[in-house]
Amino acid sequence: MQPASPAVTATGRPQLQDQVTVFVATIGGPTYQACLEHLRHQDCDFQLEVVSHVAPLSAAFQQMIERCQTPFYIQVDEDMLLRPHAARTMFERLHSAPPDVAEVVGALFDVHQGRAIEGLRIFRHSVVRRYPYDDQDGCDIRQVRRLLADGFQILRPRLDLAADSPEIMGLHGTGYDARSIYERYLTFWRKHRRGTIRAPSFTKEIHRFLDRFLEEPSELNFFALMGVITAQLTDIEAPLGEKDYRTYDDLPGYRELRAYWRRCRAEVDSEDLPRKSRKS
Repeated sequence: MQPASPAVTATGRPQLQDQVTVFVATIGGPTYQACLEHLRHQDCDFQLEVVSHVAPLSAAFQQMIERCQTPFYIQVDEDMLLRPHAARTMFERLHSAPPDVAEVVGALFDVHQGRAIEGLRIFRHSVVRRYPYDDQDGCDIRQVRRLLADGFQILRPRLDLAADSPEIMGLHGTGYDARSIYERYLTFWRKHRRGTIRAPSFTKEIHRFLDRFLEEPSELNFFALMGVITAQLTDIEAPLGEKDYRTYDDLPGYRELRAYWRRCRAEVDSEDLPRKSRKS
């Protein structure tokens, strides 16, 4: 049985408080307040819950299942800046879908990659609460596989979308620092090597990351490139738990790369100093 249709105000604003809970997962990142501000500007009303500093990631996801009291819930990471129609659109798509659709995925535009990615997710709580997350790398992917094996459906977006497409639910990755962007691409490409996610051609991607760094040799582009490369060098057979922000400083190669980057920057700065002095 489908949940009842939502109420609307006299101005036509959907009242979804009895239908949808939006959960924001945060570790105090630089875009957290911007994420909340974008949620305040949604064109519908809903329940808002914050999952703060819960680790590993599987535990944060599981807390959403356990705390949810509505038929649907939306999972928002603090680095997602949603457009005003995002929450309503995601709700409408799952609310109108057949009951065997457990999850709808929305497209976000990743500003670093310059393309659409799968990102925003809304869940049918009555279904996914029967599929708890486990503390293993890619816990969400494992949950999806169990859902699909039991006959449920996941609706996914097209990804051949321009940034201004109405199908884009918001922006992703606007507040990376060196550590978070390194973790992002290290984790992503490790999952690609393990065959747990769909990804573009690695050969094309590594050249794209390298070209971007050569064009703009910034700290962010360096650590993005190094995350991709390190993912190819690590032992993917070693068992891993789910992502845990408390261990990001201990990611394979991160400390060494930090030291290398600082040494390179110091050398560049020391070479630039005499030229600047001569100009002055």
